[in-house]
Amino acid sequence: MDGDVRSSTRPTWKDATTVVALHPSSTAHGLLAGQFAAPYVVYSEKMATSRTFLRQVSVVGPMALLLFGGRMEVHHDGGYVLLDAWLKVWVAAQTAVLVKKLRQAWTALLDAKVQRPSEPFTRGQTAIVDTLVGLLREDAL
Repeated sequence: MDGDVRSSTRPTWKDATTVVALHPSSTAHGLLAGQFAAPYVVYSEKMATSRTFLRQVSVVGPMALLLFGGRMEVHHDGGYVLLDAWLKVWVAAQTAVLVKKLRQAWTALLDAKVQRPSEPFTRGQTAIVDTLVGLLREDAL
């Protein structure tokens, strides 16, 4: 969320190039900034009319972005991760490195499942899924 995030204002965000707002047809449009559980949203449609709007949005926490976001650059000295070369998420370097390893394990698990869809998860694969679910649940609180 960007700018004035008092509970009585409409939220706006910055994407890589501009300030965006919720489209009036979005189900979240009626919410004020203080009613969002997390500062980030993901969306499936962005449109430019009188200004740039987002439709079909879901609120997400920083861990979801770190786990499933785009290309991840860990900036150890700065204490943040840069996703897709523009979105800065503040996180300790040690945590960022562990998240990066978990992302790699998740990608390998998905690749294995695509190759052998009927094969059940191993204990290690189940542990990866359980870890992801636990982190996302904690992030949603």
